[in-house]
Amino acid sequence: MASRTPEVKRPLTDVDRKLAFSFLQYFKTIFENTDDVSMMSAALGGLFDIDTTGTGGVHDAQIDLHTVFKNAVSASLEGDDKFKAFVALLQTKGYFKDVTEGTPEYAERLEKARAKFDQRNNPFAGMTSDELKVKGNGLMKEQKYKEAIAHYTKAIELDKSNHILYANRAAAHLHINDYNSAVVDCETSLSINSKYAKAYARLGTAYYYMEKFGLSVDAYENANRLEAGVYEDDLKAAKDKAAASGVTTTGGAGGMAGFPGMGGGGGGFPGMPPGMDFGAAMEMMKDPKYQTMMQSMMSNPEMRKAAMEMTQNMMGGGGAGLPGGFNPAAMDPARAAALRQEFESKMDPEKLKRIREDVAANGIEAFQKYADDEEVMKMSQDMMKGMYSGNDEGAQ
Repeated sequence: MASRTPEVKRPLTDVDRKLAFSFLQYFKTIFENTDDVSMMSAALGGLFDIDTTGTGGVHDAQIDLHTVFKNAVSASLEGDDKFKAFVALLQTKGYFKDVTEGTPEYAERLEKARAKFDQRNNPFAGMTSDELKVKGNGLMKEQKYKEAIAHYTKAIELDKSNHILYANRAAAHLHINDYNSAVVDCETSLSINSKYAKAYARLGTAYYYMEKFGLSVDAYENANRLEAGVYEDDLKAAKDKAAASGVTTTGGAGGMAGFPGMGGGGGGFPGMPPGMDFGAAMEMMKDPKYQTMMQSMMSNPEMRKAAMEMTQNMMGGGGAGLPGGFNPAAMDPARAAALRQEFESKMDPEKLKRIREDVAANGIEAFQKYADDEEVMKMSQDMMKGMYSGNDEGAQ
């Protein structure tokens, strides 16, 4: 099975871990400890291998990151010759007369001066969202992709409801090999307009180069369905790669990846209320807000691993529990075997094999494709209910 953990571009150092810990400490001074904050903290803790609550420990540099960064920003401002000239002009006008250089009050006033300076020297000043888009398109033709991204980003800040802007920025991300960002932008574009073929096509391209060929085929099929024949060559290339890697595709999923919700009592999968009926669960899965939440949860390596292993457990294989919840592996072995046998007896063996291979090759995201397959989802729900029923004592 392919690893779902982000690739490390260079070995992590002790300084990296101290910086990550300092960032988490700073983060906690801004936000209340909600579920989202806890998940983000757990994700960073897993990635950097740090104790996120280890105040006073080996990774606690006892540095106020906000103050350090603020001082660094002030230092960088003072090193800008044009800005120095602007500050000198302000000094002649008495802007700094009642504050002493080096004090927090001086730094605060210097920040305000910089904001005014940037406003006057902003290359985007006065441009509309559409003008920024046109400029971004021109930069794409000139192969100035990072500059194009900046223009699309400024356009999005002015018009967050324009699906084309996200898809265009995705295209720029593809050119600089930032495939994860391209996926995010394509998904955002499709959450605004699910009929935009170019967003599906660019999503297919991103997944293709990420070697998620099953998901690439699905995206290209959606694009080709919306604009018949336009993406045939891309679709064929993705299908060939999928076939060569042994991936079986089901087609036409679209939307953002996430783990399908299972109702039932005793804990359930995070994000799904206990007792939710099958139809309501399927509708919730199609809600972009729910899908975004699940994508965030899947960024947590522990949660991703648990979800993957639980899916495999349902499909036949090893099992592991969810953090803080019921552990299927802790069930009575005879009962677990009986549940799995009942599950497999109700599903076509070839389909079950295809699903196993798909999830193994493409990760937990691949299971989203079966959200509209009532047979798969009903069997999954039944098995989940069987696992949790009468087993509340398994939760720790």
